[in-house]
Amino acid sequence: MPTTVPTTQLPASMQATIDSLARRQLIAPALLLIAGHRPLAFIAGQTLYLAAPVGVMLGFDGWTDWAKALSDPQGTDQLLEALDHAQ
Repeated sequence: MPTTVPTTQLPASMQATIDSLARRQLIAPALLLIAGHRPLAFIAGQTLYLAAPVGVMLGFDGWTDWAKALSDPQGTDQLLEALDHAQ
C-alpha cells in the first residue's frame, strides 16, 4: 500500500503519480528510469517549465511541480526516496 514519505513532503500532483505507479506495480521501472537518466533531469525539468503553459491549456496540472523537482539537484534524490518508500 503506497504511503506518503515522512522525510519529504511532495506536492499532491507528484504523490498522485507515485500512487498511480504503485497501483500499477511500476515503481521499479520508474526507479530505473529516474536513476539512469539523472544527468538529464535538469534538461527535462527545464523542458517541463517550457511546456507547462500548454499543459495548463490542455487541462494537465502539476507540470511545474515536476519541473521544480527535476531542476533541483536534491529533487531527484527526494523523488527516488519517495518512489523507494512507495515500493
